[in-house]
Amino acid sequence: MQLEKESTQQYVIEKSKFITYVNRCFDEQEARSYILSIKKLHPKANHCCSAFIIGENNELTRSSDDGEPSSTAGMPILASLKGSGIKNIVAVVVRYFGGIKLGTGGLIRAYSGCVSDTLAKADKLDTILMYFYQINIPYSLQGKITYALKNEIILNTEYDIDVIIDFMSESCDIHQILKELTSGKYLPNLIKSKIIERKL
Repeated sequence: MQLEKESTQQYVIEKSKFITYVNRCFDEQEARSYILSIKKLHPKANHCCSAFIIGENNELTRSSDDGEPSSTAGMPILASLKGSGIKNIVAVVVRYFGGIKLGTGGLIRAYSGCVSDTLAKADKLDTILMYFYQINIPYSLQGKITYALKNEIILNTEYDIDVIIDFMSESCDIHQILKELTSGKYLPNLIKSKIIERKL
């Protein structure tokens, strides 16, 4: 799962204003550039705390308290990112101090809560590995094969000496299904596989 686009929310907690930004990122430089851009938007903010996770298995993680007491901002933000199940994401929480100290527990709850709530409201995409195939069949088999592909996505059908069907599938099992259907005479050729995003 990934974010579809940047999302932001604003919260007021004990008179402090917390502005939360979350966005997609796919490498460390992109994440750091985004964090810097948010800091430039808020030159008078007391803190711009942040965290990001990158990689299919969260291989790269970083967090920053940006002046807040150690582990009260960056780590809670990072924990919220990990808990969301969203991949390749950066979060920045801008704080304008309102005069009331929140204490260690209060800061942790504020930063983690702002990020969790912003992520819950953000538009998200599902990612899935799709297989692109092409199969050449005689006209006599077109009806049977088209029916077998009823749950797949047919991209193109070309009529030549044979019928040429381009389609994509979420499963590589379709290869075995078509093999059995045609007694092994007509097999789909795997053209490529690609990760596709679709809105949740």
